[in-house]
Amino acid sequence: MKILIVDDERTALMDLHRSLKQAAPDADVRMTEDVYEALALCRETVFDVAFLDIKMPDMDGLALAKEIKRILPMINIIITTAYPEYALDAYKLYVSDYVLKPVQKQDLKNALNHLRI
Repeated sequence: MKILIVDDERTALMDLHRSLKQAAPDADVRMTEDVYEALALCRETVFDVAFLDIKMPDMDGLALAKEIKRILPMINIIITTAYPEYALDAYKLYVSDYVLKPVQKQDLKNALNHLRI
């Protein structure tokens, strides 16, 4: 499984990476703090799932999800955020899951177990 993580907070990025490696040890996990680098990565790699933060500079996670889905229409998007109020907007984009921070290992396992792959 190929996973992309996008979060502008370095600590959150590293925490999620560590948790994902525990939940899916065989996964190929790439990460970035920059939304434009994320789009470039999606143009060169077919990811199965992208974990996106909502609040980021330059482009929020929902706008990034739309752009990523244009590049990779079959990708699973999982929103990871501290803001529950964006859940409805996220689900209107047909995201696979919406996980509140701090992300718990069991939440990651549940999200990964319900992917469309």
